[in-house]
Amino acid sequence: MMRKRELIEWAIYLPYDKIMTTPDAPKQAVRYLLTAICDALASVELDTTALEGQIDSIAEAVCDDSEMLRVPDIIWGDGPSWAVFETYFASRRNTKHPPKTARVLLPASEIGGPPSRFVKRPATLRRQAKPSRRRMPAWKAPKNMARALDNGDGIWEDARWEPLQLTAMSGTSYAGQDIPVIWQVEFDPSDDDFETANARLENSGITPDGYGWGRHIQNAIGMSDPALAARLQLGDCETSTCVIWVTSVDDCLRLIETTWGLIFGQ
Repeated sequence: MMRKRELIEWAIYLPYDKIMTTPDAPKQAVRYLLTAICDALASVELDTTALEGQIDSIAEAVCDDSEMLRVPDIIWGDGPSWAVFETYFASRRNTKHPPKTARVLLPASEIGGPPSRFVKRPATLRRQAKPSRRRMPAWKAPKNMARALDNGDGIWEDARWEPLQLTAMSGTSYAGQDIPVIWQVEFDPSDDDFETANARLENSGITPDGYGWGRHIQNAIGMSDPALAARLQLGDCETSTCVIWVTSVDDCLRLIETTWGLIFGQ
């Protein structure tokens, strides 16, 4: 997509009813849209830090500008009525290319309104809904890992990657050699978060247990980086647990990002 020369248009669909009478509802809608945009940009490895830090201020600016936020015709159904909030963000450059539109459905349950099961969505809107993707955490390892390991009795963990368990450990050895730090990614593939990903593996003829996931991750990395795939240590995998470790922070970053993408479809 030629983003610098294109007009891009987003629309957010919200259940009307009581939630649309609250003063903060439009701002919540804009925040939801901007968060979805950050997720999309992050999935193609673009840095969204600056945008994330301005989501609230952008929402304020959009909702204060009547030209950027408008409520067109109400769509009536058997359940609560619907309104469409159309939010426009356009580059200032003119273009010969027609605008592309991305539409995001915001369930009432996500912004504190009535449960979505009470809302009958028009068929045209239901077809546009997309499954949500969990956002990948930013990589945040201590600058002084040796100190962090000393303070943690030889172990440092980052719980932000749940359902993955990211751990760094010191004082280990492998094949008769001492290793200053090993970086380990561990998970239980029977966890509910893996239901969709496990189905994809089964459809590909792969058993979605600890061993199958380990080989799947190694093969995925091997397609672009065979050397890294060869450095992955899978010897601790079991049927109920996938355990992969490496000896460098760069290898671990690539490992955990690839694993996250395979699980959540990013």
